[in-house]
Amino acid sequence: MGLFSFLNAELLATTAQALKQVATKAAVAVTPGRDVKYIFVHCTAGPPNQSTQEIKNYWARKYPTWKGRPGYHIMVDADGTRHRLQEDWLYTNGVAGYNSHALHVCYKGGQGGKDTRTPAQKRELLLIIARWKKMYPNAKVLGHRDASPDKNKDGQITADEWIKTCPNFNAIPEYQHL
Repeated sequence: MGLFSFLNAELLATTAQALKQVATKAAVAVTPGRDVKYIFVHCTAGPPNQSTQEIKNYWARKYPTWKGRPGYHIMVDADGTRHRLQEDWLYTNGVAGYNSHALHVCYKGGQGGKDTRTPAQKRELLLIIARWKKMYPNAKVLGHRDASPDKNKDGQITADEWIKTCPNFNAIPEYQHL
């Protein structure tokens, strides 16, 4: 076998291997295999002008065991710009005990326990959640606070039971029409 034939054979083998890897990754992305039961809405509880990198740095400092895995799949700036932090088929660390069956979206803001969503953020959140609901029609849309324990066992999570107020508005009625 000449050098040219050897190089062509090597190139073909390498290309075939690369194509196989791409096809495998594409299949995983298209068929996530995740049983998504929840779509959680979050706020950063900080100022709306926080940079995405600042938030990632905070997670790295506060939660080193997360090993770089973000708290949300998508984060939305005050102007409505989306930041993809994690692909939908991978879990994030948004709500302890729910993450393997959840998707998480967050708006930047919510400082002081207030709903500070801008019209652009409201629009983007609605578009993101509507898309996810189309993909997972049986998923429940909840705010992070709605995963708090029902301390008095009455079947309702009330303000006195919330572990946190995130996302600082009632996500259940806001998105029930989806």
